[in-house]
Amino acid sequence: MRTHPVLMAVMVLTLGPVGAVAQPASCRLGEASFRPLRGASEFELRSRRAGDAIGWDLVVTATGETYPFRTEVESPATEWVLVSEANTQGIDPGVRTPMTPRREDGAVAADGNGVARLSFLHLAQGFIAHRERAGRLSGAGISPPSGVWTLSGCGSR
Repeated sequence: MRTHPVLMAVMVLTLGPVGAVAQPASCRLGEASFRPLRGASEFELRSRRAGDAIGWDLVVTATGETYPFRTEVESPATEWVLVSEANTQGIDPGVRTPMTPRREDGAVAADGNGVARLSFLHLAQGFIAHRERAGRLSGAGISPPSGVWTLSGCGSR
């Protein structure tokens, strides 16, 4: 039995790569997870609803640490700030960094809807300072990077 080449091409295009998982294009901030462009397997920032506010959990894979954060919105209303809080061990890294939610087209998502990525200015510097204060060397995989973090998941928690 011979398979027709056109039929085979249609099957490959329809099925796509085996095991491929579609990433969401955008999400509301209170339901989103993000990973950095550099070190995507080492860090994840997971949002969660905290009443009317948006809370976050920053997971550091290499150390098994999770750091909670809250979001503050400063004037003008497009200025978002990520502020660390004490974790279950009572450790607050003292990080406060501007955060810009962006849509797929790069426009600022001031309302927190349709977010495809986040960008941070001072996330790395805040964590490096925390690691130095704690007497722990900073290095690859233990201090999350600043810069762009892309949407890695979307769903209510």
